[in-house]
Amino acid sequence: MSVPRAWERSLAGATLGVRRLVSVPALRVWFFTASLAIGAIVVYALLARGAGTVSKGIDVPWWLVAAGFALAEMKVIEVHFLREAHSFSLNEVPAVIGLCFLTPETYLLAVIVGSAAALVVGPRQSPLKLAFNLANFAFVAVVMLVIFHRFASAGPTLGPADWLAAVAATLVGATRAVRIAGVATAAAHPAGPGRTGQASGA
Repeated sequence: MSVPRAWERSLAGATLGVRRLVSVPALRVWFFTASLAIGAIVVYALLARGAGTVSKGIDVPWWLVAAGFALAEMKVIEVHFLREAHSFSLNEVPAVIGLCFLTPETYLLAVIVGSAAALVVGPRQSPLKLAFNLANFAFVAVVMLVIFHRFASAGPTLGPADWLAAVAATLVGATRAVRIAGVATAAAHPAGPGRTGQASGA
C-alpha cells in the first residue's frame, strides 16, 4: 500500500468518524451551545463592552436585577403547542431595568447569575440543557445590549427614547430566544423520512 493511498484512507476514515459524531443529536446540540457561547463572547467584546450606563445618578445593585431574573425564570408560563410544552418567562421587567441602570458588564452578570440560580433551584435539568439555556440567555442578553445602546440617547437623564430602546431590545431578545430554541429543537430531533420535525422546549 502506497503512503498517499494510506493517508487518503485515514483521512476518509477520520472524516466519516466526525460525520458520525455530528449526526448524534446530543453532540449537535453541544456544538450549537458552544457556538452560542463563543458568539456571545465575540459580540460582547466587539460591540457592547465598555458602553457604560445610560441612567446617570441612579445606582441599582446588579444583584437586585439578578434576583428579578431568577424570580421571573422560576415563574414561567407554559404554552402547549403540537403536543409539546414551551416555557416563557416574564423577564422583560428586570431586563428593562437592567438595560437602563446597569453597565453592560453588570447587566450580563445579573442575567447569568439570576438565570443560573433559577435553573439550579428549579426542576432538575441535564448538563446539556443547563449549558444550552445559559448560553442562550447570555447570547440573547448581548444582542439586547447591542440594540439598546445603539438606539438609546446620550442625554444625562432617561428619556422616552431610552425606554423605547429598552422595550425594543427586550422584544427582539424574546424573538431571538424562541428562534434559537427552535434551532436547538431541530438539532436534537431532526426530521427523517416519514417524520416531521416537532418543536420542544430547550
